[in-house]
Amino acid sequence: DEFMRRLMGIQAMVPSGLSLLAIALTTLPLVLRRKFPWAVFVWCLVSWGLLQAELNGIALSVAGPLIALFTLASARSRAEAAIACAVMCLVLLVAPAPPEQSRILTQLTVFQNMALALAAAFAGYALHEHQERTRAIEERAIAAERSREAEDDALAPAVRQHLLERDRERLR
Repeated sequence: DEFMRRLMGIQAMVPSGLSLLAIALTTLPLVLRRKFPWAVFVWCLVSWGLLQAELNGIALSVAGPLIALFTLASARSRAEAAIACAVMCLVLLVAPAPPEQSRILTQLTVFQNMALALAAAFAGYALHEHQERTRAIEERAIAAERSREAEDDALAPAVRQHLLERDRERLR
């Protein structure tokens, strides 16, 4: 791992206070992601893009925008998930790369981040579909149980009458 990092020109750095603040700005809003998925996604993505440009030479993690994208895709429709993923990929393409980073590493990082964005969107959408199917199955099970209970209630008087007649015949 260390050899590959050196070969690709990746320098190990101790994070500065500014970079820690940048990480906090791109991840702290995630607390509200279930209530406001679009707002949190836009905040995380825009703050990531702006801070990426400001932090000369430091590649900022896309974890915040990825988590926000996953949540948005799991809570909204397929069209909204696709739009959010496309917007994120566009921002990843136009975001400035650290100036001292090699061209191949920059291209690899952009490709990796776009692949992660697609994976997050697909995983979020898969969770959305799973939850919808589970909800539909539960509703069908509840309806079937109600139907069975209604049938039992309708048959109960006839069954009681039959049992009473049978008991009378046995007693004779």
